[in-house]
Amino acid sequence: MSLFMLDGTAPGGNAGAGRGGHAEADATGSTEARAQGPSLEVVLPVRNMAEDLRAALGLIMSQLGPNDVATVVDDGSSDGTADVARSLGANVIRLDASVGPYAARHLAVSRSSADAIVFVDGRSRSRPGLLDSHRRLLADTEVALSCSPIVIESAPSLAARVAEVQDLFSLKAFIGIPGRLDYYPTANLGVRRTAYLSVGGFRKIRSGGDADLCWRIQLAGLGRLAVDDHVYMSWVPRRRIRGLIEQWYRYGQSAALLDELYPSAKAAPAPRDGRLTSVRKLVLALLTRPRSAPVSLVSGFTHSVFQLSYALASRSRRAQGPSSAADSMPMASG
Repeated sequence: MSLFMLDGTAPGGNAGAGRGGHAEADATGSTEARAQGPSLEVVLPVRNMAEDLRAALGLIMSQLGPNDVATVVDDGSSDGTADVARSLGANVIRLDASVGPYAARHLAVSRSSADAIVFVDGRSRSRPGLLDSHRRLLADTEVALSCSPIVIESAPSLAARVAEVQDLFSLKAFIGIPGRLDYYPTANLGVRRTAYLSVGGFRKIRSGGDADLCWRIQLAGLGRLAVDDHVYMSWVPRRRIRGLIEQWYRYGQSAALLDELYPSAKAAPAPRDGRLTSVRKLVLALLTRPRSAPVSLVSGFTHSVFQLSYALASRSRRAQGPSSAADSMPMASG
């Protein structure tokens, strides 16, 4: 395995890339600064999330500059998602049938005229300063990608508690990892539109497209990923264990694909006693912190799901031959 570590993190960095966003946060920004900086289009793909959409758009609408726009791509919803988006003042692209989040994002970018795109998702909850942060970072002509850390919101469900402990959006999981280029998830990722189009956009895959896009842009010499350490966003975790397990299963599949696409970035093989060590750590946690036993058990199970998914996907790709990865071409390539 390589893309996601067994402690719940997803490494992906390059120490040479550096960070580019340490300016102090401005919760309100200024109309003049927003007008002079690069124009932004916030792209939010959703499917049957009408109830969450008001919170997801939330402060985003109030942060828009005079040249900015927020676009909601309704990916085949049946619950009035498009109506809610329009009522909040967002631009809406409505699809009769679902095409998946990456294809939905790509459709919005292909119609955009903004200088840069800020990708968020239906579980993202913006805070003051989010768009100003992306605008500051992307104003640097050497920067093609931008991000800032996301914190997991606390919630009482077991699935939410597991997600909070795993802390999947921690910057240390994506930035500055030796031997890897930096990347960050599309829950809070900015990208210069010309750079996005230059590499053909997202690849035709279900998961892992964020890493692949960031890596292709950097490998093409189109610019680096700049990071603002301030927190401008939180993320609402899944409420059900099934959703959490499905999420980790997709992680395993995407890790297998990325390992095939980027073989030189493979992580070192896990030691033979890795599983035994993990079991010992789990048993120790159960004995010393019995109240957290359910969280520890489910978290350990999600890691096993990841390993199983990775192994099955890798075996399937080997059986298909070397053309299997090439078949997942960027969307703009046909």
